[in-house]
Amino acid sequence: MRKRSKKPMKPDKVIPRLCSGYKFPPKKGKVSTKEGIIYALSIGFGKDPMKLNDLKFTHEANKNFQLFPTIGTAYPWCQVYKRFQYCPGLPSFSPAMVHCE
Repeated sequence: MRKRSKKPMKPDKVIPRLCSGYKFPPKKGKVSTKEGIIYALSIGFGKDPMKLNDLKFTHEANKNFQLFPTIGTAYPWCQVYKRFQYCPGLPSFSPAMVHCE
């Protein structure tokens, strides 16, 4: 006999006590070189072509190429909004409502 997974009922309104302390399950993601470069350019790297230190964030052929550290706080927000739907204190909503799709 097959067990049915029961999804918890979603409330009609936000229930703060159920939202407080809610933790997302850990999730690892990948950022491509192209996405990293676009992010670096969007926050101002590369404005001044004489700043050679910027090349490590904006040119993939640079021997010291790296992603700017704050990309981890900015890049995954679309995925975070989608994961909000699992919080027991939030009503059902479409992630498209928060401009992710």
